[in-house]
This record gives sequence, structure tokens and C-alpha cells, in this order.
Amino acid sequence: MAEWVDHGLAARLRELDLASKLIASVGYTGETAKIAGVLEYGDDRIPARPFMSRAVESSAVKVAAAAVLRELTSGRTTAAQATTRLGDAARAAVQVSIAQAGQWAAPNADGGQPLRDDMNRLVTDLRVEIKRG
Repeated sequence: MAEWVDHGLAARLRELDLASKLIASVGYTGETAKIAGVLEYGDDRIPARPFMSRAVESSAVKVAAAAVLRELTSGRTTAAQATTRLGDAARAAVQVSIAQAGQWAAPNADGGQPLRDDMNRLVTDLRVEIKRG
């Protein structure tokens, strides 16, 4: 009977296991988190403008996730690198969603561009945090 030789499968399985425990959290803190929450979900006077959920559901994030999964299962990247790339892809998709808000979001009461007053803050304050879940 031939002896089994590990050609990297054990290391890949360890990375996959670690990847299943890592979370890329994309969002805001402090006052910007409050603003983002009102914009995302709306309130009694501001319509919901779900710029974050639109981004996470975008094809760009799905394509990035598929590419990262291929790299992870082939051993070309680590769990930490893969999770960071996914977080970066989600952050970029949120920034695109913000930039394109005038194309999809309900207009302001004055007819102005949605998110315009908070656009710069929403882009610059957006953070990605990698943590164990």
C-alpha cells in the first residue's frame, strides 16, 4: 500500500477553517454611524436610501468573493489576506454606491442630490475591521 503524502492539503484546510472564523466588518462609528443608519433605513422625514445593502448585494462584491475563494482553495492566499480583500471589495462597493446615489436614491426634498451633504463624510469615515467571529 502506498504511503499518503500531504501536498499542501492540510495547510489549505487550516486556512479554510480560519477563514470561516474571520469577519470583515464594514461600517462607521460615532456620529457618522448615526447618519449612515438614518440614510440606510430612513426615518419619519427621510426616505430609506440603502446605500450599504445595495453595495453588499452588488455583483462586484460577489465577483470578488468568488475570486478570493478560488485563491484561498488553491493555496495562493491566506485566510487573513482573503478576508481583507473581501472587506476592501465591500468598502469599494459602498463608495461606488454613494457616488452613484443620484441615479438610484430618492431625491432630497429640495430636489438636490441624495446623500450630497454627507457624501464626503460617508466616503472618508468608512472603515473595514477584520475580527474573529
